Amino acid sequence: MSLSNFIASRWNKNISEKNTKKIIRIGSASIALCFFVMVVSVCILDGFKTALSNKVYGFGSHLQIVPYLFDTEDNDSNGTFKLDSNIKSLLVQNKSIKHFQTFLLQNGLLEGSEEIFGVVFKGLPSEYDHDFFQNNLIHGEMPVYSDSAYSAQILISQKIADRLNVQAGENVKACFIVEADGESALRPRSFTVCGIYRTGLEKFDQYFVFCDRKHLSRINGLHEDDVEGIEITLFNPDDMYNVSAQLDDKLPYSLSCNTCDELFPEIFDWLVLIDTNVWVMLIIVLIVSLISVVAILFIHIADRSTHTMLLLSFGAGMPLIRAIFTRQTFFLLIRSMIYGNALALLFCVLQNFTHFVSLNSEVYFLDSVPVGFPIMLLIALNATSIVIAYILLSVCTFVIRKMEWSKRNKL
Repeated sequence: MSLSNFIASRWNKNISEKNTKKIIRIGSASIALCFFVMVVSVCILDGFKTALSNKVYGFGSHLQIVPYLFDTEDNDSNGTFKLDSNIKSLLVQNKSIKHFQTFLLQNGLLEGSEEIFGVVFKGLPSEYDHDFFQNNLIHGEMPVYSDSAYSAQILISQKIADRLNVQAGENVKACFIVEADGESALRPRSFTVCGIYRTGLEKFDQYFVFCDRKHLSRINGLHEDDVEGIEITLFNPDDMYNVSAQLDDKLPYSLSCNTCDELFPEIFDWLVLIDTNVWVMLIIVLIVSLISVVAILFIHIADRSTHTMLLLSFGAGMPLIRAIFTRQTFFLLIRSMIYGNALALLFCVLQNFTHFVSLNSEVYFLDSVPVGFPIMLLIALNATSIVIAYILLSVCTFVIRKMEWSKRNKL
Protein backbone atom coordinates (compact mmCIF):
# COMPACT_ATOMS: atom_id res chain seq x y z
CA MET A 1 0.00 0.00 0.00
CA SER A 2 1.34 3.41 -0.96
CA LEU A 3 1.76 6.18 1.63
CA SER A 4 -1.08 8.24 0.14
CA ASN A 5 -3.47 5.29 0.26
CA PHE A 6 -2.47 4.48 3.84
CA ILE A 7 -3.00 8.02 5.11
CA ALA A 8 -6.29 8.39 3.15
CA SER A 9 -7.71 5.17 4.62
CA ARG A 10 -6.67 6.20 8.15
CA TRP A 11 -8.24 9.64 7.75
CA ASN A 12 -11.50 8.08 6.55
CA LYS A 13 -11.66 5.90 9.68
CA ASN A 14 -10.97 8.80 12.03
CA ILE A 15 -13.02 11.87 11.19
CA SER A 16 -12.27 14.53 13.80
CA GLU A 17 -15.48 16.59 14.10
CA LYS A 18 -18.94 15.13 14.71
CA ASN A 19 -20.58 17.71 12.44
CA THR A 20 -18.08 16.90 9.71
CA LYS A 21 -18.90 13.22 10.03
CA LYS A 22 -22.62 13.94 9.63
CA ILE A 23 -22.02 16.09 6.56
CA ILE A 24 -19.84 13.45 4.94
CA ARG A 25 -22.46 10.77 5.65
CA ILE A 26 -25.13 12.92 4.03
CA GLY A 27 -22.88 13.47 1.01
CA SER A 28 -22.13 9.75 0.77
CA ALA A 29 -25.85 8.94 0.99
CA SER A 30 -26.60 11.40 -1.81
CA ILE A 31 -23.96 9.74 -4.00
CA ALA A 32 -25.39 6.29 -3.25
CA LEU A 33 -28.88 7.60 -4.07
CA CYS A 34 -27.64 8.96 -7.40
CA PHE A 35 -26.14 5.61 -8.36
CA PHE A 36 -29.35 3.89 -7.22
CA VAL A 37 -31.38 6.12 -9.53
CA MET A 38 -29.00 5.63 -12.46
CA VAL A 39 -28.89 1.82 -12.19
CA VAL A 40 -32.65 1.47 -11.68
CA SER A 41 -33.34 3.81 -14.61
CA VAL A 42 -31.10 1.82 -16.95
CA CYS A 43 -32.62 -1.50 -15.84
CA ILE A 44 -36.19 -0.22 -16.26
CA LEU A 45 -35.37 1.31 -19.64
CA ASP A 46 -33.88 -1.96 -20.87
CA GLY A 47 -36.79 -3.99 -19.50
CA PHE A 48 -39.39 -1.64 -20.93
CA LYS A 49 -37.85 -1.63 -24.40
CA THR A 50 -37.48 -5.42 -24.39
CA ALA A 51 -41.00 -6.15 -23.08
CA LEU A 52 -42.77 -3.72 -25.40
CA SER A 53 -40.71 -4.72 -28.43
CA ASN A 54 -41.44 -8.40 -27.80
CA LYS A 55 -45.16 -7.64 -27.70
CA VAL A 56 -45.03 -5.83 -31.03
CA TYR A 57 -42.87 -8.62 -32.49
CA GLY A 58 -45.47 -11.11 -31.29
CA PHE A 59 -48.15 -9.39 -33.36
CA GLY A 60 -46.16 -8.45 -36.44
CA SER A 61 -42.94 -10.51 -36.25
CA HIS A 62 -39.54 -9.00 -36.94
CA LEU A 63 -40.05 -8.73 -40.70
CA GLN A 64 -43.00 -8.78 -43.08
CA ILE A 65 -43.00 -9.43 -46.81
CA VAL A 66 -45.94 -7.62 -48.40
CA PRO A 67 -46.80 -6.32 -51.89
CA TYR A 68 -45.80 -2.82 -52.84
CA LEU A 69 -48.82 -0.58 -52.40
CA PHE A 70 -48.40 1.00 -55.80
CA ASP A 71 -47.92 -2.27 -57.67
CA THR A 72 -51.11 -3.45 -59.45
CA GLU A 73 -49.81 -5.51 -62.36
CA ASP A 74 -48.43 -8.69 -60.80
CA ASN A 75 -50.50 -8.62 -57.62
CA ASP A 76 -54.23 -9.29 -57.44
CA SER A 77 -56.62 -6.43 -56.92
CA ASN A 78 -57.19 -7.56 -53.34
CA GLY A 79 -53.53 -7.13 -52.50
CA THR A 80 -52.50 -10.79 -52.44
CA PHE A 81 -49.63 -12.59 -54.13
CA LYS A 82 -48.74 -16.22 -54.73
CA LEU A 83 -46.31 -17.96 -52.39
CA ASP A 84 -44.23 -19.87 -54.92
CA SER A 85 -41.33 -22.26 -54.41
CA ASN A 86 -38.73 -19.56 -55.13
CA ILE A 87 -39.86 -17.43 -52.21
CA LYS A 88 -40.07 -20.47 -49.93
CA SER A 89 -36.55 -21.61 -50.78
CA LEU A 90 -35.24 -18.08 -50.29
CA LEU A 91 -36.62 -18.01 -46.75
CA VAL A 92 -35.60 -21.57 -45.87
CA GLN A 93 -32.00 -21.05 -46.99
CA ASN A 94 -31.53 -17.92 -44.87
CA LYS A 95 -29.83 -19.06 -41.65
CA SER A 96 -30.96 -15.99 -39.68
CA ILE A 97 -34.66 -16.88 -40.07
CA LYS A 98 -36.15 -18.91 -37.23
CA HIS A 99 -39.72 -19.20 -38.49
CA PHE A 100 -41.99 -17.75 -41.16
CA GLN A 101 -45.75 -17.93 -41.69
CA THR A 102 -48.26 -16.51 -44.13
CA PHE A 103 -51.38 -14.52 -43.32
CA LEU A 104 -54.50 -12.93 -44.80
CA LEU A 105 -56.33 -9.85 -43.55
CA GLN A 106 -60.05 -9.25 -43.91
CA ASN A 107 -62.23 -6.49 -42.50
CA GLY A 108 -65.40 -7.75 -40.87
CA LEU A 109 -68.20 -7.05 -38.43
CA LEU A 110 -68.88 -8.80 -35.15
CA GLU A 111 -72.36 -8.89 -33.69
CA GLY A 112 -72.66 -8.59 -29.92
CA SER A 113 -75.69 -8.60 -27.68
CA GLU A 114 -75.97 -4.82 -27.78
CA GLU A 115 -73.83 -3.55 -30.65
CA ILE A 116 -72.14 -4.32 -33.95
CA PHE A 117 -68.58 -3.13 -34.47
CA GLY A 118 -65.79 -3.55 -36.97
CA VAL A 119 -62.69 -5.67 -36.49
CA VAL A 120 -59.81 -7.03 -38.55
CA PHE A 121 -59.70 -10.79 -39.07
CA LYS A 122 -56.18 -12.11 -39.42
CA GLY A 123 -56.03 -15.54 -41.03
CA LEU A 124 -53.17 -17.74 -39.86
CA PRO A 125 -51.92 -21.05 -41.29
CA SER A 126 -51.90 -24.38 -39.49
CA GLU A 127 -48.18 -24.03 -38.64
CA TYR A 128 -48.50 -20.57 -37.06
CA ASP A 129 -46.25 -19.66 -34.13
CA HIS A 130 -48.53 -19.67 -31.08
CA ASP A 131 -45.92 -19.02 -28.36
CA PHE A 132 -46.69 -15.31 -27.99
CA PHE A 133 -50.45 -15.77 -27.71
CA GLN A 134 -50.03 -18.78 -25.46
CA ASN A 135 -48.13 -16.57 -23.00
CA ASN A 136 -50.87 -13.93 -23.15
CA LEU A 137 -53.83 -16.33 -23.06
CA ILE A 138 -56.15 -15.70 -20.10
CA HIS A 139 -59.19 -17.89 -20.93
CA GLY A 140 -59.79 -20.96 -23.05
CA GLU A 141 -57.18 -22.54 -25.27
CA MET A 142 -55.31 -21.85 -28.46
CA PRO A 143 -57.11 -22.68 -31.73
CA VAL A 144 -55.78 -25.62 -33.70
CA TYR A 145 -55.93 -25.47 -37.50
CA SER A 146 -55.36 -28.39 -39.87
CA ASP A 147 -54.06 -28.56 -43.43
CA SER A 148 -57.13 -30.39 -44.76
CA ALA A 149 -60.32 -28.67 -43.54
CA TYR A 150 -60.96 -25.11 -42.48
CA SER A 151 -61.80 -24.33 -38.86
CA ALA A 152 -64.40 -22.00 -37.31
CA GLN A 153 -62.33 -21.43 -34.16
CA ILE A 154 -61.19 -17.87 -33.45
CA LEU A 155 -59.00 -16.16 -30.88
CA ILE A 156 -60.21 -12.78 -29.59
CA SER A 157 -58.91 -10.25 -27.08
CA GLN A 158 -60.37 -9.55 -23.66
CA LYS A 159 -61.48 -6.11 -24.84
CA ILE A 160 -63.45 -7.58 -27.76
CA ALA A 161 -64.88 -10.31 -25.50
CA ASP A 162 -66.15 -7.66 -23.08
CA ARG A 163 -67.82 -5.74 -25.90
CA LEU A 164 -69.42 -8.92 -27.23
CA ASN A 165 -70.23 -10.17 -23.71
CA VAL A 166 -69.04 -13.67 -24.60
CA GLN A 167 -66.88 -16.28 -22.90
CA ALA A 168 -64.51 -18.90 -24.28
CA GLY A 169 -66.45 -21.73 -25.92
CA GLU A 170 -69.40 -19.57 -27.00
CA ASN A 171 -70.40 -18.75 -30.58
CA VAL A 172 -70.36 -15.31 -32.21
CA LYS A 173 -71.77 -14.07 -35.49
CA ALA A 174 -69.63 -12.27 -38.04
CA CYS A 175 -70.27 -10.64 -41.37
CA PHE A 176 -67.79 -10.03 -44.19
CA ILE A 177 -68.09 -7.60 -47.08
CA VAL A 178 -66.41 -9.07 -50.17
CA GLU A 179 -66.24 -8.11 -53.83
CA ALA A 180 -68.01 -10.57 -56.11
CA ASP A 181 -68.40 -9.88 -59.86
CA GLY A 182 -67.77 -6.19 -59.35
CA GLU A 183 -70.38 -5.91 -56.61
CA SER A 184 -70.19 -5.93 -52.83
CA ALA A 185 -71.74 -8.95 -51.14
CA LEU A 186 -72.35 -9.82 -47.50
CA ARG A 187 -71.03 -13.16 -46.24
CA PRO A 188 -72.36 -14.03 -42.74
CA ARG A 189 -70.43 -16.61 -40.74
CA SER A 190 -70.59 -18.18 -37.29
CA PHE A 191 -67.43 -18.68 -35.23
CA THR A 192 -66.57 -20.33 -31.95
CA VAL A 193 -64.49 -18.35 -29.47
CA CYS A 194 -61.72 -20.82 -28.67
CA GLY A 195 -59.57 -18.56 -26.50
CA ILE A 196 -59.30 -15.04 -25.11
CA TYR A 197 -55.99 -13.17 -24.88
CA ARG A 198 -54.83 -9.85 -23.43
CA THR A 199 -51.58 -8.12 -24.33
CA GLY A 200 -52.18 -4.54 -23.17
CA LEU A 201 -51.47 -3.13 -26.64
CA GLU A 202 -54.75 -1.33 -27.23
CA LYS A 203 -54.00 -0.75 -30.91
CA PHE A 204 -54.07 -4.51 -31.48
CA ASP A 205 -56.38 -5.79 -28.74
CA GLN A 206 -59.17 -3.51 -29.84
CA TYR A 207 -59.36 -4.67 -33.45
CA PHE A 208 -57.60 -7.98 -34.20
CA VAL A 209 -59.37 -11.34 -34.32
CA PHE A 210 -57.34 -14.41 -35.30
CA CYS A 211 -58.88 -17.16 -37.40
CA ASP A 212 -58.04 -19.92 -39.86
CA ARG A 213 -56.47 -18.61 -43.05
CA LYS A 214 -58.33 -21.21 -45.13
CA HIS A 215 -61.61 -19.74 -43.87
CA LEU A 216 -60.75 -16.31 -45.27
CA SER A 217 -59.47 -17.88 -48.50
CA ARG A 218 -62.80 -19.62 -48.99
CA ILE A 219 -64.80 -16.45 -48.29
CA ASN A 220 -62.80 -14.46 -50.84
CA GLY A 221 -62.49 -17.27 -53.41
CA LEU A 222 -58.68 -17.40 -53.19
CA HIS A 223 -56.34 -20.25 -53.94
CA GLU A 224 -54.41 -21.98 -51.18
CA ASP A 225 -51.13 -20.30 -52.13
CA ASP A 226 -52.66 -16.78 -52.31
CA VAL A 227 -51.42 -14.80 -49.31
CA GLU A 228 -51.40 -11.18 -48.28
CA GLY A 229 -48.10 -11.25 -46.47
CA ILE A 230 -45.38 -13.35 -44.85
CA GLU A 231 -44.31 -12.82 -41.26
CA ILE A 232 -40.69 -13.66 -40.46
CA THR A 233 -39.25 -14.34 -37.01
CA LEU A 234 -35.48 -14.09 -36.60
CA PHE A 235 -33.14 -15.74 -34.13
CA ASN A 236 -31.67 -12.33 -33.30
CA PRO A 237 -33.85 -9.19 -33.63
CA ASP A 238 -30.70 -7.10 -34.11
CA ASP A 239 -30.33 -8.70 -37.56
CA MET A 240 -33.58 -7.16 -38.84
CA TYR A 241 -32.03 -4.56 -41.09
CA ASN A 242 -29.39 -6.87 -42.55
CA VAL A 243 -31.88 -9.66 -43.31
CA SER A 244 -34.38 -7.15 -44.71
CA ALA A 245 -31.76 -5.81 -47.12
CA GLN A 246 -30.76 -9.34 -48.16
CA LEU A 247 -34.35 -10.37 -48.89
CA ASP A 248 -35.15 -7.13 -50.72
CA ASP A 249 -32.28 -7.81 -53.12
CA LYS A 250 -33.63 -11.27 -54.02
CA LEU A 251 -37.40 -10.85 -53.84
CA PRO A 252 -39.46 -10.01 -56.95
CA TYR A 253 -39.74 -6.28 -57.53
CA SER A 254 -43.46 -6.42 -56.71
CA LEU A 255 -42.74 -7.43 -53.09
CA SER A 256 -41.17 -5.51 -50.24
CA CYS A 257 -39.59 -6.68 -46.99
CA ASN A 258 -40.34 -4.27 -44.12
CA THR A 259 -38.96 -4.24 -40.59
CA CYS A 260 -41.24 -4.11 -37.57
CA ASP A 261 -40.32 -0.53 -36.68
CA GLU A 262 -41.26 0.53 -40.23
CA LEU A 263 -44.68 -1.10 -39.85
CA PHE A 264 -45.36 0.38 -36.39
CA PRO A 265 -43.27 3.58 -36.28
CA GLU A 266 -45.39 5.32 -33.63
CA ILE A 267 -44.54 2.70 -30.99
CA PHE A 268 -40.82 2.53 -31.73
CA ASP A 269 -40.55 6.33 -32.04
CA TRP A 270 -42.07 6.53 -28.58
CA LEU A 271 -39.42 4.11 -27.29
CA VAL A 272 -36.69 6.29 -28.81
CA LEU A 273 -38.19 9.33 -27.06
CA ILE A 274 -38.19 7.48 -23.73
CA ASP A 275 -34.60 6.41 -24.37
CA THR A 276 -33.57 10.03 -24.93
CA ASN A 277 -35.37 11.24 -21.79
CA VAL A 278 -33.72 8.59 -19.63
CA TRP A 279 -30.23 9.43 -20.84
CA VAL A 280 -30.83 13.13 -20.23
CA MET A 281 -31.92 12.27 -16.69
CA LEU A 282 -28.81 10.10 -16.23
CA ILE A 283 -26.58 13.03 -17.17
CA ILE A 284 -28.38 15.30 -14.68
CA VAL A 285 -28.11 12.72 -11.88
CA LEU A 286 -24.43 12.16 -12.69
CA ILE A 287 -23.80 15.91 -12.42
CA VAL A 288 -25.55 15.97 -9.04
CA SER A 289 -23.40 13.08 -7.81
CA LEU A 290 -20.23 14.82 -9.01
CA ILE A 291 -21.22 17.97 -7.13
CA SER A 292 -21.58 15.86 -3.98
CA VAL A 293 -18.15 14.32 -4.59
CA VAL A 294 -16.49 17.73 -4.95
CA ALA A 295 -18.29 18.99 -1.84
CA ILE A 296 -16.96 16.05 0.19
CA LEU A 297 -13.45 16.75 -1.16
CA PHE A 298 -13.51 20.35 0.05
CA ILE A 299 -14.90 19.25 3.43
CA HIS A 300 -11.96 16.86 3.76
CA ILE A 301 -9.51 19.63 2.89
CA ALA A 302 -11.00 21.98 5.47
CA ASP A 303 -11.21 19.26 8.12
CA ARG A 304 -7.62 18.12 7.66
CA SER A 305 -5.93 21.50 7.33
CA THR A 306 -3.91 20.99 10.55
CA HIS A 307 -2.71 17.57 9.41
CA THR A 308 -1.86 19.01 6.02
CA MET A 309 0.35 21.71 7.55
CA LEU A 310 2.03 19.07 9.70
CA LEU A 311 2.83 16.92 6.66
CA LEU A 312 4.17 19.97 4.80
CA SER A 313 6.42 20.84 7.75
CA PHE A 314 7.81 17.28 7.62
CA GLY A 315 8.75 17.84 4.00
CA ALA A 316 5.81 16.24 2.22
CA GLY A 317 5.41 17.51 -1.32
CA MET A 318 2.25 18.96 -2.82
CA PRO A 319 1.74 15.92 -5.12
CA LEU A 320 1.52 13.67 -2.03
CA ILE A 321 -1.01 15.99 -0.37
CA ARG A 322 -3.13 16.09 -3.50
CA ALA A 323 -2.97 12.30 -3.85
CA ILE A 324 -4.07 11.83 -0.22
CA PHE A 325 -7.20 13.98 -0.58
CA THR A 326 -8.00 12.51 -3.98
CA ARG A 327 -7.84 8.95 -2.69
CA GLN A 328 -9.65 9.79 0.55
CA THR A 329 -12.65 11.12 -1.37
CA PHE A 330 -12.34 8.42 -4.04
CA PHE A 331 -12.61 5.66 -1.42
CA LEU A 332 -15.87 7.17 -0.16
CA LEU A 333 -17.11 7.39 -3.74
CA ILE A 334 -16.42 3.69 -4.37
CA ARG A 335 -18.16 2.69 -1.13
CA SER A 336 -21.22 4.81 -1.96
CA MET A 337 -21.30 3.41 -5.49
CA ILE A 338 -21.28 -0.17 -4.14
CA TYR A 339 -24.15 0.59 -1.76
CA GLY A 340 -26.15 2.31 -4.49
CA ASN A 341 -25.64 -0.53 -6.97
CA ALA A 342 -26.48 -3.20 -4.40
CA LEU A 343 -29.74 -1.50 -3.39
CA ALA A 344 -30.67 -0.88 -7.02
CA LEU A 345 -30.08 -4.49 -8.06
CA LEU A 346 -32.01 -5.71 -5.02
CA PHE A 347 -34.93 -3.48 -5.98
CA CYS A 348 -34.85 -4.74 -9.57
CA VAL A 349 -34.72 -8.40 -8.51
CA LEU A 350 -37.71 -7.92 -6.19
CA GLN A 351 -39.63 -6.11 -8.94
CA ASN A 352 -38.79 -8.83 -11.43
CA PHE A 353 -40.24 -11.57 -9.20
CA THR A 354 -43.03 -9.78 -7.32
CA HIS A 355 -44.12 -6.98 -9.72
CA PHE A 356 -45.02 -4.82 -6.73
CA VAL A 357 -44.80 -1.61 -8.81
CA SER A 358 -47.76 -1.68 -11.19
CA LEU A 359 -48.62 0.36 -14.28
CA ASN A 360 -51.74 1.42 -16.12
CA SER A 361 -51.74 -0.94 -19.12
CA GLU A 362 -53.92 1.43 -21.16
CA VAL A 363 -51.18 4.08 -20.99
CA TYR A 364 -47.95 2.10 -20.80
CA PHE A 365 -49.09 -1.17 -22.50
CA LEU A 366 -47.76 -3.15 -19.51
CA ASP A 367 -49.30 -4.21 -16.18
CA SER A 368 -46.15 -3.71 -14.10
CA VAL A 369 -42.77 -2.02 -14.37
CA PRO A 370 -40.47 -4.36 -16.33
CA VAL A 371 -36.80 -4.61 -15.47
CA GLY A 372 -33.84 -5.91 -17.42
CA PHE A 373 -30.27 -6.57 -16.41
CA PRO A 374 -27.95 -5.16 -19.12
CA ILE A 375 -24.74 -6.18 -17.36
CA MET A 376 -22.33 -4.65 -19.87
CA LEU A 377 -24.23 -1.36 -19.94
CA LEU A 378 -24.24 -1.18 -16.13
CA ILE A 379 -20.51 -1.89 -16.00
CA ALA A 380 -19.88 0.82 -18.61
CA LEU A 381 -22.08 3.29 -16.69
CA ASN A 382 -20.26 2.70 -13.40
CA ALA A 383 -16.82 2.70 -15.01
CA THR A 384 -17.53 5.96 -16.85
CA SER A 385 -18.79 7.58 -13.65
CA ILE A 386 -15.67 6.47 -11.75
CA VAL A 387 -13.30 7.77 -14.42
CA ILE A 388 -15.07 11.14 -14.67
CA ALA A 389 -15.16 11.49 -10.87
CA TYR A 390 -11.47 10.64 -10.48
CA ILE A 391 -10.44 13.13 -13.15
CA LEU A 392 -12.61 15.79 -11.53
CA LEU A 393 -11.09 15.09 -8.11
CA SER A 394 -7.57 15.31 -9.52
CA VAL A 395 -8.36 18.66 -11.09
CA CYS A 396 -10.10 20.07 -8.00
CA THR A 397 -7.18 19.19 -5.72
CA PHE A 398 -5.14 21.87 -7.51
CA VAL A 399 -6.91 24.31 -5.17
CA ILE A 400 -4.58 23.03 -2.43
CA ARG A 401 -1.64 24.65 -4.20
CA LYS A 402 -3.41 28.00 -4.11
CA MET A 403 -3.88 27.92 -0.35
CA GLU A 404 -1.29 29.90 1.70
CA TRP A 405 -0.20 27.10 4.03
CA SER A 406 2.85 28.99 5.27
CA LYS A 407 0.72 31.80 6.78
CA ARG A 408 -1.61 29.24 8.34
CA ASN A 409 1.40 27.51 9.86
CA LYS A 410 2.65 30.75 11.45
CA LEU A 411 -0.76 31.37 12.97
